[in-house]
Order: sequence, then C-alpha cells, then structure tokens
Amino acid sequence: MRVLFGTLVILLIGTAFGCSQRDRENEPDSAGAPEILPAYSLEDVTYYQYEAGNLMLKVMFERGDFFDKLQELRVEKCRFVYYDIYGNRVSTGYSRKAILYEGNSRLVAEDNVVVISEENGGMLETDYLEWRGGSAQFVTESFVTITRENGDTLQGIGMITDLALNYVTVKRNVRGSMEAE
Repeated sequence: MRVLFGTLVILLIGTAFGCSQRDRENEPDSAGAPEILPAYSLEDVTYYQYEAGNLMLKVMFERGDFFDKLQELRVEKCRFVYYDIYGNRVSTGYSRKAILYEGNSRLVAEDNVVVISEENGGMLETDYLEWRGGSAQFVTESFVTITRENGDTLQGIGMITDLALNYVTVKRNVRGSMEAE
C-alpha cells in the first residue's frame, strides 16, 4: 500500500510540474506571447506554387520551418522565380527571409529583397515585398529603388507593380532620373 501511495504521489507531482512538448508551445516567451514551435523543419528545398494547374512561383531555400498553427512556411536564404500564366519566366529574385502562406498564393519576402525582370532587365530593391499570385503583382509600403538597364532610376515609398516591372506605381516621396530617348 505504501509503494502504491508513493507512486501515486510521484505521478501527481510529475503531472503538476511536468511540461510536455504541447505545453511548451503555449509557454510565454520573454514578451509574454506564447512561443509557437514549428511542426517540422526543412533544408535545401525547392517549393512550387501552382494556380489552376499553372506554375506561378518557384522558391529555392536553404532552410525553412513550417508552422502548423499559422499555416505558414518561414524560409531563409531564398531565391525566387516568378512565372506568367503561360509558364514563361517573368522575373527572378532573392531575399534573406520569406514567408509562404499555406492555402493562398501569397509570399512575403523580407530583408535585402531584389527582383530582376527577365523582360526588361529592371531591378527592384527593397526590404519588404509581397507577391500576390492571384493578381500577379508585387506590393510594398516600404522604400523601393527600381533601376533599368539604361540607367533610369525611380525611388519612393510604397509601390505596386506587375511581375515584369513594366507598370510601376510608386505611392509617395517619388524621385528619380530618366534618360531622354
């Protein structure tokens, strides 16, 4: 009876003070928010995004973590290839970090983001850029610099453009220089 009672006490103490992996997912971090742990991690992967059977985006990354609760894949050191609805490469790029959202055609690239148009050689540089596959656009509220092969430059804050960087709208603080043809 004494052994059974001792075992019961140890089980109760273990239950009261123990912490499983699931419990740790809900432990607050230093800021007080629960820490969310990845469901799994990936290394050296190529991710393909399709819409209506058409390849729209290819992302190659060195390392990534998938978060089940958030339905997002956070990747590091990534390269991108963007396609039009006919499967033609429209632009390429890279960033230090990106988030791919499960269930919709959206990618957020952050930290040293560069996109280069395959059509006109234009180069977009920013620190934050959203790809919206459904509308085939890049969008940001951050500072952007766009440089064309001929030396034309355009800078400003906030931007919407097509994937080929042909039609660019800069929202505010716009400045730049253009060569006369």
